Amino acid sequence: MEEYSNGPLFNENGEAIHVEKSPVSKITDSFLAKVYAYFGAGLIVTGLVAIGFSYLFNYLFSLSGGDAGTFFIVTMVISAIVMSIMTIVLCSKSARGKGSLGLFLGYSVVWGVFLASLVYYVQDPTVLGLTFLVSAFLFLGMSVIGFFIKNKVAKILTSVAFVLVFGILGLCLINFIILPFTFFGSSDLLYAYIYIYWAVEVLYLIYIMILTAIDTYRMKKIAEAGGEAHNLVLYCAFTLYLDFIYTFMYVLRFVLMFVGRSKN
Repeated sequence: MEEYSNGPLFNENGEAIHVEKSPVSKITDSFLAKVYAYFGAGLIVTGLVAIGFSYLFNYLFSLSGGDAGTFFIVTMVISAIVMSIMTIVLCSKSARGKGSLGLFLGYSVVWGVFLASLVYYVQDPTVLGLTFLVSAFLFLGMSVIGFFIKNKVAKILTSVAFVLVFGILGLCLINFIILPFTFFGSSDLLYAYIYIYWAVEVLYLIYIMILTAIDTYRMKKIAEAGGEAHNLVLYCAFTLYLDFIYTFMYVLRFVLMFVGRSKN
């Protein structure tokens, strides 16, 4: 299948010649449009469910006066278990081109319920709004980078991601060894534990950002290789959705830490 240039062309009189996109470009654009449509639909569903259920939960507990804290903890735990199971199922099915939009949207609903429970503990819409803006900025920036990087850069980023994984695991192991000694009143070890903990958090956020760029690059390659014919639209949308949600959760932790310090 022949590929044509999409850049501006001119005839001998200097007049612009309109050149239509090749079939390959059209298929690629169609694939990417569907991926981002599914991805956007998932985020919208999650946001609407989170807002709706947070208001519903608050309204019900204002009427009943029950133990809201216990209820939200139980809801978060159940949601987390359901999400873990659905993540495995969706990853397996969508990677083989057998995923369904209904299952993906159902997964988005469960995430919305989880975030609605989280709203009870945050108690500040400004924090969530700021977290969303920062997460969107980071995600968009890394997606743009991933979309335009070349194969060599993608390989370098993949290697950096592997190094970060081993670095994170090493720091977690060190903290696991230090943890028992922090109970014996050693302030130096306690500070070391805290510093290593936050170092792991920062490194993991960097890892997620790099992973977003790599996933976007892979999505573009899948599109160019005819991913739509293999029903991989949902797989790419699900991957991007996870990248954004994980970015959001980790950014939220940092925002909560800085907001807590400023209030203190």
